[in-house]
Amino acid sequence: SLSTLLLLSRLPLYGVRPSATSLMSQGPRGTFMELGMGPTISASVVMQLMMVSKLLRCDDVQQDRERLRRGEQLLSFVITLGQAIVYAVSATSGRVGTVAVVLQLLFTNTLLIVLDEAMQSGHGLGGAVTSLFIAAQSSEYVLWKVFSPVTIDVGRGAEFEGVLPALVQRVSQSRSPGQLLRALSYVTTRPHLVNLCNVAATACMIALVVYLDGCHVSIPVHHKDRAHAHGTFPVKLMYASATPVMLYSMLLTNFNAISLALHTRFPEHALAWALGGWTHLDGRARPTSGLAYYVSAPESAWEVIHDLPRTCIHVLVITTVCVLFANAWSDLSNTSVAAVTKRFEHDGLVIRGFRDSSTRRELNRYVPVALVLGGRSLALLTVLAGVMGVIGSPAGIVMTVATMQHYRAVFRSNANRAHARFEM
Repeated sequence: SLSTLLLLSRLPLYGVRPSATSLMSQGPRGTFMELGMGPTISASVVMQLMMVSKLLRCDDVQQDRERLRRGEQLLSFVITLGQAIVYAVSATSGRVGTVAVVLQLLFTNTLLIVLDEAMQSGHGLGGAVTSLFIAAQSSEYVLWKVFSPVTIDVGRGAEFEGVLPALVQRVSQSRSPGQLLRALSYVTTRPHLVNLCNVAATACMIALVVYLDGCHVSIPVHHKDRAHAHGTFPVKLMYASATPVMLYSMLLTNFNAISLALHTRFPEHALAWALGGWTHLDGRARPTSGLAYYVSAPESAWEVIHDLPRTCIHVLVITTVCVLFANAWSDLSNTSVAAVTKRFEHDGLVIRGFRDSSTRRELNRYVPVALVLGGRSLALLTVLAGVMGVIGSPAGIVMTVATMQHYRAVFRSNANRAHARFEM
């Protein structure tokens, strides 16, 4: 799956103009992954919001969860069709090119659905294609910004884009202690390109996410018929993994795309200004007023101090939405208290020191708290990552680390099972 995703990220779309840009872009521009995982995550966001608002109900029945998953896949296909048409109209010339681009993007979405189905059916190491692609894309971006040998001119002459080659170049050209200190100072804080402060911030954020991911409460359990069969049920602080942040990030991206499109098309309309006023700065659009401005994340400590009300509103919005998504995701992913209680009953497990009838009550003491604290922790980590200046997307870094921790746990579990089988 990973190799297929990386191949699609490099395969150019037929019929697209080289200079074409679009608000629909969520992945590598001009490739089969032009829309990225946007349609898939958008469909998941819609389903989550419908569950939170009680428009949809998912009982702890396999058939209900299967219907929700099929509905999410169908909605993802519909969203892909809509976004593909909008992108093709703005990025191609002629009817043939438009149809060709739409068909290529629909093929990509269908292939992603098939890969996701295969991985979640037990043919992979667990997880979903969405988190795998985001982790691969974010990791690739960080590695490129650190080790890139490409030279670039941002107004101070040609210099390496990667921070480590730039460091080696500056240090090797120093002929005195003073020049060495100036070189280190420049590479540490150089503007408009990744510097050593960004690398340090990214490393600190990775370490912090790894630490919080390891925080958990172990509930002792044993089999009610076999006293020697016992173990623990861990309730992690990040009980819903990085899913809430991923869903919030896509929700905010879609909202910003709609706000920017309205502001561009109807710049004088009151609704457009209420949703957000926009300006182009350093080659990218940034909100300057309206709702889009107040829900956007501050990108530096100066922005936090300079506009404290905006920061408070953003923190309140992201923490609230992440908690809602965490609770909805636990229902959809079969990890809610009711689902875990039924799994305990099916496996004949009970919490040590309690009766069967007390299992649900004891789980209610931990799981809802973990969902709330985990959702808020992820939200605050994302805000902190943006303020610290991590390399790449703050939400992408948090999701990447959480995904890597998930695969690390899967590898460890498989190794333990293989070791136990070998000893038998």
